[in-house]
Amino acid sequence: NAFTGIRTAEIERLQWEDVRTDAGTILLHRGLTKTQEGRILPIRPALNEWLQLCAKRSGKVAEDQFFTYTKKIAEGVFGKDTPWEKNALRHSFISYSMAETGNAATTADISGNSIRMVKAVYQTLAVPNDAHKYFNIKPKGGVRNLPS
Repeated sequence: NAFTGIRTAEIERLQWEDVRTDAGTILLHRGLTKTQEGRILPIRPALNEWLQLCAKRSGKVAEDQFFTYTKKIAEGVFGKDTPWEKNALRHSFISYSMAETGNAATTADISGNSIRMVKAVYQTLAVPNDAHKYFNIKPKGGVRNLPS
C-alpha cells in the first residue's frame, strides 16, 4: 500500500488475479473498497519490482495480519517505540502523490478519498523531490531480511 494508496483492509481482501502486472494496473472492485466505489490503480516501476519478488500469483495478496507485519518492519527500522498507524503507508503514498502531481483530484481518485480531505490533510506534507525519492524505493538484495 506504500505505492498504491490501498487501505490496509482493502489489501487484505485483494486477490492476485486483480494485480495485472502485464497491464500495469491493480483492480480494486467495489466490494473491496471502503467507499464501495471501484478503483483502477497504476503499478509504478518500483512497485512492479517489489511485486516480482513476492508475487504468489494466486489467492490473497496479503495475509490478514498485514498491519502487524508492516508494524514489525517499522519497529525493526525505527525502533520499538515508533508509533505506527494502521494506514501509515497509505498516508505516505497520498502525501507523496500530492507532492508529485500537485493534483488533488487525481490523488483523491486513486486513493479513494475526497478532494477536500486530500487538500486539507495531505497538500503540504511533502515536496516533489521527496516524492521522486519515495516512488523510486526499490528492493535491494530481495526481501529475505524482512522480519517474519
